[in-house]
Amino acid sequence: TALERAGVRPVGLTLAVPGVVDAAAGVVAYAPALGWRDVPVAEGLRGRLGHPALPLTVENDAKLGAVAEYLRVQDAQVHDMVCITGERGIGAGIISDGRLLRGFAGFAGEVGHMPLDPERRACVCGRRGCWETMVGLDAALRLAADPDDEVHDSGVELEVRLAELHRRAEAGDARTLAAVDRVADGLGLGIALLADLLNPGLVVLGGYFSHIGDLMLDRVRDVVRSRVIAPDGGGCEVALSPLGFAAAARGAAHLALDAVYQDPGGAG
Repeated sequence: TALERAGVRPVGLTLAVPGVVDAAAGVVAYAPALGWRDVPVAEGLRGRLGHPALPLTVENDAKLGAVAEYLRVQDAQVHDMVCITGERGIGAGIISDGRLLRGFAGFAGEVGHMPLDPERRACVCGRRGCWETMVGLDAALRLAADPDDEVHDSGVELEVRLAELHRRAEAGDARTLAAVDRVADGLGLGIALLADLLNPGLVVLGGYFSHIGDLMLDRVRDVVRSRVIAPDGGGCEVALSPLGFAAAARGAAHLALDAVYQDPGGAG
């Protein structure tokens, strides 16, 4: 393999997937953005790498992002938080009392498919009205520009396209500003629901939000405060992630290294 040719021997591997993941089995149960259902990723990847005994974890990307974000803020005594990521879809990693919340079958955090869109737009999951049809990357681009606009060109790096949207907003482009406000309103609505359910001390916006979120953060906070039933939003702070798209990779690295630290002999 390329790793062997480079003289690198992996001691652990974590794969981040945007979808519903059975981490215990190493199976992607459902990833609509990828067109995957019941894919045994761990087994197949071990075979491709030629390392059948390689410690390998398959996990939801938002959960991994939450691990990275929690490691970043835990010294500030933040132990209840929600990390929302947005790229191909919208997902959340939930930290409760310092622990990653997985739920009964490990599928907790699929917030992108909460039915919140009053216009009931079609979602890639096959349903209508999912939250990500209001606030996901595709929604933001659709609202901000026509289909033939350069910001829709997937051949251009996403960071470059987001920087262009940011430039237009700062220049006062009416359509871009209206799109930002529309996404901010939808984002605040969903966060308020999560705040009522979970009462996190912090909600971190990662993924594409970390690149243009400064344009909408004040509006999101206002919507959250106005909709959460508890006074002052239940103490929930909304902030942008400094990790951006790298959060899942950092969380994945932590999980892989943690397995080595727990069992150094098993890495050999």
